[in-house]
Amino acid sequence: MSGFKEAHTRSNSSRNDELERRDFLKKVGLLTGGTAMGLLGTFRLQACGNPARSRNQILVPNMHGMTYWEMLMFSCLQGLMNRTEANVFFYYPEKSREGWYSKYPVEDERVFYNWYKKYEHLKFEEIDNPYTIFDKIHSNKSFQLNGCVIVDTEVPATANIGANYASIENLLPVTETILKSNKGYLQNLTVKRDLRGQFQGMSKLEIYEWAFEQQWPQANHARVANLGTPTPMTNGNIPTNSFHTSNRARDFTVAEQGFFFELASKGNEYTLKDRILQAMEPRGYVFGWHQGAGEENHIRHLSKHGQLALGTSTYAANFSFHSRVRIPGAVERFRQKAIKTSTKPLENKIYLTFVLSDGDSLNFLMRRGQGGQWQLPERGKIPFGWEIQPLLADVAPGILDYFQATATENDFFVNGVSGIGYFYPEEMPKDKLRGVLNETGRYIKMTGLSELTVMSPSGAVTDETSNVYREVLGGQLNGVMEGYERRKAKAVRLFDCEGGKSTVWLPTSNPKGEKSVENWVAGLKEIAKCRMQRPLFVPLHVPAHKLTITDMVKVVGNLGEEFEVVAPRTFYKLFAEANSNSILIEPPESFPMEKVELIAGSKNTLTPTLQNLSQESKTIEFQLTIISEDLDKNLRFSKSVGLESRQTSQVKFEVDIPKQFCNTNGQLEYGISTGQRVLVPVRFL
Repeated sequence: MSGFKEAHTRSNSSRNDELERRDFLKKVGLLTGGTAMGLLGTFRLQACGNPARSRNQILVPNMHGMTYWEMLMFSCLQGLMNRTEANVFFYYPEKSREGWYSKYPVEDERVFYNWYKKYEHLKFEEIDNPYTIFDKIHSNKSFQLNGCVIVDTEVPATANIGANYASIENLLPVTETILKSNKGYLQNLTVKRDLRGQFQGMSKLEIYEWAFEQQWPQANHARVANLGTPTPMTNGNIPTNSFHTSNRARDFTVAEQGFFFELASKGNEYTLKDRILQAMEPRGYVFGWHQGAGEENHIRHLSKHGQLALGTSTYAANFSFHSRVRIPGAVERFRQKAIKTSTKPLENKIYLTFVLSDGDSLNFLMRRGQGGQWQLPERGKIPFGWEIQPLLADVAPGILDYFQATATENDFFVNGVSGIGYFYPEEMPKDKLRGVLNETGRYIKMTGLSELTVMSPSGAVTDETSNVYREVLGGQLNGVMEGYERRKAKAVRLFDCEGGKSTVWLPTSNPKGEKSVENWVAGLKEIAKCRMQRPLFVPLHVPAHKLTITDMVKVVGNLGEEFEVVAPRTFYKLFAEANSNSILIEPPESFPMEKVELIAGSKNTLTPTLQNLSQESKTIEFQLTIISEDLDKNLRFSKSVGLESRQTSQVKFEVDIPKQFCNTNGQLEYGISTGQRVLVPVRFL
């Protein structure tokens, strides 16, 4: 394929290549002097440790134009070839046109391949015809190929059964057509198993019950993949890269000798999936994604058993390579970048911090880097947090190296989601949660990712669960942002940890409504108007499939000087400094504020929350003022409230609203004797 060769040729202008490589070595901390001559003399990455593949070239076949069944075969072959060391990297040249990926102007999927080519100890051989791999593997003794298994194209579930045989018996899944059409390349493959006809007439559930009985005992019980298989089309053509049925992600699970299945977390498939998750080793990795029951049901189900989703990983190619290629010092370089912090004096401002969602998703992370957002020219213009999967320290250290080396001074990394992997802590039994968080603590030490996001779609994280985080992770965490987009107002948590360190736990405060620059600007200005406290802290979790860093730069440009954007770590430290002796008001309505309705001529009950973040007991005067803007009339109610150290308490106001307030607009004003005030818009009915 000439395009692949031409692209390779274009990248080899020697002078520019050496200057680029020199700049790269400086960024990763492996070049401190010398000149850009030859191969930079002794300033080579291979001088830093025990690099992989110094004696053989890494094969890079171009996978353009492969059919579904060919991709099944080659992805399993890649897993076998990479099981003990990094031998093969698959190159996928297709541009991403589906969904949100099509918005970002990046030429193709070369981002990480081009990155790996910068390491001096890695040598690559690009191949136009993937089948020529078979001519090269006979002399490679680093992996074992025992033959092949013929899958049944009329029973698509046999794609997973065949992949299981690749995992446990080193057999290559093929079709009869592939064998006949490529005799010259596959002539040395002995057919060891033939699945044709074996599963005809069986339901999908029956097929995977058979697999659980016959194949599961030989598999690695810490690695599974819930990957879909296609429904055959009438013309026999099957999409090669649809969301649920892509074969790109099979290589990692094959390399790990894991187990493939395709089961939903509902209906008659739930029980078998439950048995598999229960039979797994603690804190196992689940590749793939949900199969028809939705994300929440899938993650709840995994969390119930203490298992970890590796985000969405149906397209996540080459992880058998990423996890085995040795990049000396990569994780430590990332840690050094992640732990960098800046100090700012506390001022009476509205502090914002942004964290982009979905960095835990391997699909999203590996598509041109954060779904292409890492490539946008606006990156670096404002402090910005990027979610990233801490397990990359094991499964892709070179990818961590890419992000740290290409980061600007305004790029900051955040642990997502909930800890290692992706799970819902509120759905996880507390003993299993402690085990997961203990492992999370180990990865925090490795990566420096001491801020994290937490998800709990069924409701706010309880005090019992947040206390487990405090007990296990203690002083390792600087801050936690809870919620994907927007949570009902819940108590802020400020934990005292060993060594005088505080952990701040805050709910996400995204503006409600349309995901647009205009709506976010209006929402943030409304927060400024309704929340009188200064300094004020607003954590924002940017939904990556709706908004971009480009949008956030525009948002900031439309806010006044009262607003200041800071890095997540700086944000949490300033919050702790500002509020360690404070009392906070949380009204019963949503934050940011929404107009509430009260009934005129009737008794209304309002239950705002007061939270004492101080270590001392306090007594304050709490006042509620009800304002009718149309009548120019106010009602005032007051209570004396005593709060113990770090106590959260609801205060009940029962108020009679006069009939003349009917069909007017107004405000509720909550105020305390320390001067803090909160305004809530109201409509009187």
